[in-house]
Amino acid sequence: MTALSDPLTASGTETTGGTLLLTGREVAKEIRQQCAVEIETLRARYSILPGLAVVRVGQDPASINYAQRITKSFGTAGLSVTEIELPESA
Repeated sequence: MTALSDPLTASGTETTGGTLLLTGREVAKEIRQQCAVEIETLRARYSILPGLAVVRVGQDPASINYAQRITKSFGTAGLSVTEIELPESA
């Protein structure tokens, strides 16, 4: 497996007058693409499927939205994602 490339040299960066400007979405997109390659390598070579568990407590709308974004983002990269919802009293 290869190591992930340095996000500071990713395509979402630009240098202007000695200042490094990061374009978060572009850097994140590149990192997700690299992760997808690594995940597929693990799956093909070793029959390993990495996973992520998202544990959410309660029904706070912001937490629900955040958990959904995590699930979508990591699922797109090829990870197995499990959402666990617990009552607020947990």
